Amino acid sequence: MPPKSLYGYWSLEGVTWLKITSDSIYFVDEEGTSPIKYSINKDTIIWYFDGIIQKSKYNIVQDTLFMKNEEGTTQYIRVNDKR
Repeated sequence: MPPKSLYGYWSLEGVTWLKITSDSIYFVDEEGTSPIKYSINKDTIIWYFDGIIQKSKYNIVQDTLFMKNEEGTTQYIRVNDKR
C-alpha cells in the first residue's frame, strides 16, 4: 500500500482527528502540539512521540484507516477537511 494513501484528514468518532502529510502526523484540534514524525515499513507505521516509539499495523479499506497495535484496533474515516 503506497504511503500517499495515508495523506489527508482522518476522523475518529465523527471528529476530525488526524492530518497526515508526507513526513508528519498532526492532531488537528490540539493547538500548540508539535507534529509527530513517522515512517512506514511495509504495513507498519512507526510513530515517534518525544522519545517513545509506537508501532501500528495499518490497512486502508475504501475510506477507512485501520490501525492495530497492542492496545487494539482504531478506525479512522477519511474526511474532506480543507484546513
